[in-house]
Amino acid sequence: MAYKYSKGTFALDSIKAKDDTTVIDDKKLIFGSGDDASFEYDENGADVVQYAGADMRIGHGAATKLQFRDDALYIQSSADGQLDLAADSKVVMTAGTVEASADLKVGDDLSLTSDSAVMNFGAGNDVTFTHDGGTGMDVVAAGAYDMTAGAASTWQTTAGDLTVKSAADIVLQASAGDVMFADGTTNFLKLAADSNDAIWQQQQDGTHTIFKQYDGTELLKLHDSGHVVVSAHNGTDTGLYLGGTLVTATAAELNYCDVTTLGTSQASKAVTVDASGDLLVPDSDKFKFGAGSDMELYHDGTNSFIANKTGALKIATETSGIAVTIGHGTSEVTVADNLTVAGNLTVTGTTITDTVEVISTSSGVLFEGGTDDGHEGTLISAVAGADVTYTLPNLTGHIPLLAGAASNANVTAAEFALLDGGSSIGTTAVADGHGLFMNQGGTMAHTTVQTLAAYLDDEITAMPNLVTTAATTVGALNAGSITSGFGNIDNGSSTLDTGVLTAASMVCTAGATFGGGYGDTGATISTAGVLQADGAGTFGGALTCATSLTIGSAAMSEADLEKLDGITNGTAAASKAVVLDASKNIATIGTVGCGAITSTGNSTFGRVQIDSASDYIDVDTDLKVIAAADIVLDPAGGEVKVDGNLIPNSDSADDLGASGTAWANLYVDAIDLNGQGHLSMGGGKVQLDADDDTFIYAGADDVISFAVENTAQVNIDNGTFYPETDSDVALGKTAKRFSELYVDGIAAAFSGSVTLAYTATAGDFFIGCNTVGGEVVVTLPAASSAGSGKMYVVKDVSGYATGSNLVSVTGSSGLIDGATGKVQIDSAYGAVNLMSDGSSNWYVW
Repeated sequence: MAYKYSKGTFALDSIKAKDDTTVIDDKKLIFGSGDDASFEYDENGADVVQYAGADMRIGHGAATKLQFRDDALYIQSSADGQLDLAADSKVVMTAGTVEASADLKVGDDLSLTSDSAVMNFGAGNDVTFTHDGGTGMDVVAAGAYDMTAGAASTWQTTAGDLTVKSAADIVLQASAGDVMFADGTTNFLKLAADSNDAIWQQQQDGTHTIFKQYDGTELLKLHDSGHVVVSAHNGTDTGLYLGGTLVTATAAELNYCDVTTLGTSQASKAVTVDASGDLLVPDSDKFKFGAGSDMELYHDGTNSFIANKTGALKIATETSGIAVTIGHGTSEVTVADNLTVAGNLTVTGTTITDTVEVISTSSGVLFEGGTDDGHEGTLISAVAGADVTYTLPNLTGHIPLLAGAASNANVTAAEFALLDGGSSIGTTAVADGHGLFMNQGGTMAHTTVQTLAAYLDDEITAMPNLVTTAATTVGALNAGSITSGFGNIDNGSSTLDTGVLTAASMVCTAGATFGGGYGDTGATISTAGVLQADGAGTFGGALTCATSLTIGSAAMSEADLEKLDGITNGTAAASKAVVLDASKNIATIGTVGCGAITSTGNSTFGRVQIDSASDYIDVDTDLKVIAAADIVLDPAGGEVKVDGNLIPNSDSADDLGASGTAWANLYVDAIDLNGQGHLSMGGGKVQLDADDDTFIYAGADDVISFAVENTAQVNIDNGTFYPETDSDVALGKTAKRFSELYVDGIAAAFSGSVTLAYTATAGDFFIGCNTVGGEVVVTLPAASSAGSGKMYVVKDVSGYATGSNLVSVTGSSGLIDGATGKVQIDSAYGAVNLMSDGSSNWYVW
């Protein structure tokens, strides 16, 4: 059955043709609701079938061929990303220019058949290979021309010279090896690089390196034995130059510098110093000075010598003001012969030991004294008419001086001894005409004994220390008085008779009776000192008892009476009796010791001391309980309740609980450290939920750990925030992403250099592939297990991803860019980035 429809459109679910289907000339077979694509046979135009509209895909996801003539001529995509153009004989391109915007690979020969054919390289044809029309080729490069081979290569001519020309430098570069010079197949010289060093190395044992002039004259030879021979050195006009200066020394002269040890002098060698600038001259080796070796300086192993044989030995004589020091501060200096001092001789020590017989001085000897100032003392001798001797005494002390000029009086030693009190006291009688030596107002003078007697006779008018002796009698005292300083009067057994005796005190050693004695209207004082009297006793002054005062049967000692002396009612005083005041109160009591205190009303205490002065209860503004040790509050199983704040007495000084005595639980609404101090858990945990399986704790020393469901999740140490288990914790989650991430850098996982087959892990990010040994296949995990947003970077790190040495990336399940297949890297150092949608797709980006 045939249908013909001339206008409009009609919709069918499907069209199946059993026989041919014809679209008449210049009519279109249109696809898509918007006429998106069409096929048309253009008879009126070029007489061809033309396609217009959207892109055309041949063989979606399959290796479908577009064939010509037969199945040997076709266009096909045999692999994703690859287009094959196949012909059983040849492919002819007749266009003026054939362009390939990517790499062009030729599996067999590539021929440029024109004699003037040029192979250009670079956007500006910077490098050209041109056939010269004969059998040669010109290579021209606008810039540098590098030739690199992956194996041993030869650049040679079969006849004639090989000439390398350059308008600038010619650089021989062997990055991984050496530059070798050979004669035929025998290598003779190698140029190599070792780190920063350039190495010139002979390749044949026993051969030398020789440098010659143009005329063949040998200039320098590097001998195989290690010698360097400067062949033309004459020290005059040719040979070895250093820094542009000719070395004029001969080999023998240069050998003077061949010393064994720097800093040690040697025979027939130059003198050197060591690294410290020191020079060691061996024992008995000498430094000689003067044409005739007139002065020598040396050490013979025992002593050091400055030996002068000609003229005077002068030290520091040519410049004025130069100080010369000889010897150490503890050394002795010996002058073996005469010593002449042209200037002053200053001795700063404490002792001068002199064994010479004569010290000659014409102007005296100067003494500086204890202070170095401008004042000195001079010891000078009077002009002697003959030789005299001055002898100092064998004593420690001072030598007296005379204010006037010394006379020639000769004072004897005995006379000096009289002044010192060192002479013996004689018994010579004192007689008129004898003299006394005394201080006369600061001047020593002589006077007669008569003068002293006259003075004593006039001056002695009272004799307070005069004592009556058997030879002295004092007459009766008929008048006057005896003063208080007279002392005791002892009248022996006589009676002291007087009308009324007034005495400050009176001592009766054998008892006394007054007014007839006790029992006869009088009083008696017994020898035991007991006073008994009839009637009352009246004392106008104080009554003093030496031991105690007895009233009735009560004997009151002095200590007992002292407790009553000076007391004040209502005021307590130290060591005094206590008397209540009118209100029955006592003030200023210190400590009261008693079995118990019972109070029926309110009691007021200034300070309650318990056990010792360091344990008490006191009040100033606050009520204080002070203890020398611990304060124990034991409510016997009950509670200690505080109505108000519990505040330490000093800031940051006391703890709540102690090591080994911790509180079981602390119930608070909040903890405010007020910007100071810290919370120390002592290795414990901070529980965060009701079932105590989510907490913060110290996972190790200096490590803060966070645990959820009793499993450690993440840790923080000094400078690092990291998960407990590798690739276990995500940063954010689905629909709970962070808005922004601020970091200085991201260190992603680097999987090194993988070969052949490798399965990507959840912890990988950058996967480097080494394709030197062949194709590398990287298998990705399922997108659903990798999670949304998981990324991988796959790169050829070896630079060999060409030919069959490709990198193929495939999924273990799911799609890549919506299709089943693989992504390939077929260019050196190529790379591909992939991201998971968390479901079924990996996307290349």
